[in-house]
Amino acid sequence: MMIGYNPFDPAVMADPYPYFAQLRAEAPVHYVEAAQIHAISRYEDVIAALKNPGVFSSRSLFSFFLDELNPVPEASPIIALDAPEHTRQRALIMKVLTPRVVGNLEGFVRGVVRGLLDRAAEKDEIEFVSEFAHPIPAYVIGELLGIETERREQLVQWANDVTQVSTRVFAEDELGRIRGSIAELRAYFEDAIAKRRKEPRDDLMSLLIHAEENGERFTDHELLATFFVLLAAGNETTTMLMSNMLIALLRNEEQFERVRADRSLIPAAVEEALRFDAPILGLTRYVTRPTAVSDVELSEGAIVMLLYASANRDERVYEAPDAFNIFRAGERPHLAFSHGPHFCAGNALARLEATIAMEMLLDRFSSITLAREPERTVLPFTRGAKSIHLEFELARQAKPVGSPA
Repeated sequence: MMIGYNPFDPAVMADPYPYFAQLRAEAPVHYVEAAQIHAISRYEDVIAALKNPGVFSSRSLFSFFLDELNPVPEASPIIALDAPEHTRQRALIMKVLTPRVVGNLEGFVRGVVRGLLDRAAEKDEIEFVSEFAHPIPAYVIGELLGIETERREQLVQWANDVTQVSTRVFAEDELGRIRGSIAELRAYFEDAIAKRRKEPRDDLMSLLIHAEENGERFTDHELLATFFVLLAAGNETTTMLMSNMLIALLRNEEQFERVRADRSLIPAAVEEALRFDAPILGLTRYVTRPTAVSDVELSEGAIVMLLYASANRDERVYEAPDAFNIFRAGERPHLAFSHGPHFCAGNALARLEATIAMEMLLDRFSSITLAREPERTVLPFTRGAKSIHLEFELARQAKPVGSPA
């Protein structure tokens, strides 16, 4: 049978999972001519590659996708580095992005969600993505970095445009605006770095600027690259997580009601949403020397796409993998946040935001239903929703928003 997988095919972007299943069954390492990549789709092969960065290098990531739109060509961001540079930068990031720093954001997250819910409560219908799921991570990453409150709305647009650059899917007439956003954001970060070197503030930018580990510090260009990645990675993927989770729950009414009745199940719903419908479908790696994967020979210089979302639905690893089931137990960890040296440093923050958002949404509304069919994003390497129109009823005797169930 002819393999139909092409990440740029609109049918694949609309629903990649049947194509992933075909890849796993018939061609676990498949060369995609249209993208000039080898797609690796089985769990064991993907995780083996993630554990072996010496052979499957991350250095191709930004140069492969961004080209002339790279916001910081002078320095590679951490996601496009290997050891020892990656080890040095990750140690500096993890020294300051601690569980305490993330935990201290809980009150701010609740305040943001409360304000958005207050606005929603004045309407009969809301568009969940633009009015709820998208502003939350944008405001939170702005607070974390220390971006001034009056710049937060501008930050949302900047974050949108930076994300579009990373996906390489935008209309020709948007190119000028996107170039402008990149230039504006870079100028903003350059000014912020200069000011915080002289006068540190109580924010992540200052902590990263002054972080030191074994005598090592970030250069200014490394800081710029890091801030761009934090803004993009901390924004759109969390929006997609919240959107994908809500769609899955609304389409599985019994589990949704179980979560409503027992809020302690929300973290399990977050994890299952990450497995079932991961925001990042996959990321590329560069093969540094000849190797074989599932009996397929890969030459030095080959570009592979490690399909996290396919691995998360591998029949060899998960029982009934195409079913959304928050009660899974004893199965292998999902790969939505990658694995190994490049395991997502912001995973705890994404989980915190998604958990609080769902908890407070359920506190405020006694019923939530789809007003119409959700509109999915049409992107080759990420998966989310463009719009989710909701109808709802306010809880009559609701607890204060965000209080424990």
